[in-house]
Amino acid sequence: MEVSVDSPVQVVFNSRPLELVYRGRSIKITQVGLHHKYYEGRILHHVYSVASETAFYRLNFNTENLIWILEAYELQQ
Repeated sequence: MEVSVDSPVQVVFNSRPLELVYRGRSIKITQVGLHHKYYEGRILHHVYSVASETAFYRLNFNTENLIWILEAYELQQ
């Protein structure tokens, strides 16, 4: 079941997300799935679907304020 979060996170990025820090815990990203972008007015957002060994995550990068938001996660079965 997907859990909505909408919480700011830190992301290590080098042409793709490599690691995210959520609630003080470092999570290594093992796979990057879909990437899309959209405009909200004049603000460009990049949305990444990524996975770790234990969960799937949806990350949103706001190019105006340079903040990463963890939109949602889902634990792997």
